[in-house]
Amino acid sequence: QDLSAMNNLMFFGRLYGLRGRILKSRCDEVLEQIGLTENANRQSADYSGGMKRRLNFGIALIHKPQILILDEPTLGVDAQSRFRLMECISQHTAEGGSVLYASHYMEEAQAICQRVVILDQGRVIANDSIHNLLAGLAADVYLFVDRTAGINDALSGLASIATDSVNAPAVVVSGNTQNRDEESRTPSAHGVNRESIDPTAFAWRLQATLKKLQELQIEVLSVETQQSNLERVFLNLTGKQLRD
Repeated sequence: QDLSAMNNLMFFGRLYGLRGRILKSRCDEVLEQIGLTENANRQSADYSGGMKRRLNFGIALIHKPQILILDEPTLGVDAQSRFRLMECISQHTAEGGSVLYASHYMEEAQAICQRVVILDQGRVIANDSIHNLLAGLAADVYLFVDRTAGINDALSGLASIATDSVNAPAVVVSGNTQNRDEESRTPSAHGVNRESIDPTAFAWRLQATLKKLQELQIEVLSVETQQSNLERVFLNLTGKQLRD
């Protein structure tokens, strides 16, 4: 931390065999990439946490590695530094590099990764492309209503009462099959049990749910569709029970 960003990059660049004009040019390039050009000669001990994280990332990039191994690189950084790091990773892969990326932030993995391995309690439970993982989970329809008290039994087999709605009571019609036992799940080529998607059955459940709500004189205030994302895939595979 006694060195500036430039001197840090020069030091590590020399360790990787870079010298002279090539080293100086590469340091300037990395400083621009990580957004530290204007602070290149400041002592890194005076940097903010986000700036230090970007400098660490720049050191990893200095020799243009073929593979980057990153363990939660955005943990605890500010939004701007996080955005810049994501840009750097995307640029690295666009230039032909590979990244092994470990993170608890599903939106990051979905944004930058082509293939994802999901671990639960040390066990691999999914190993597939982002496209295939998302395709295995249909969108849910949220029907925001004026009340949900006492209607759970009436909606059995059709819909469920939302437990994650904070704005208004909601009824959820799932795009996936309602039967969640192991026999009803469709195994993928990678050994992951996914719930089967039946568009016809989903349309029937949605129509039947709306009819049932009308019979119960429950007003539907608004409708939202919750699209598939990697976080929903993760919770679908692991469940929502807390891990200690």
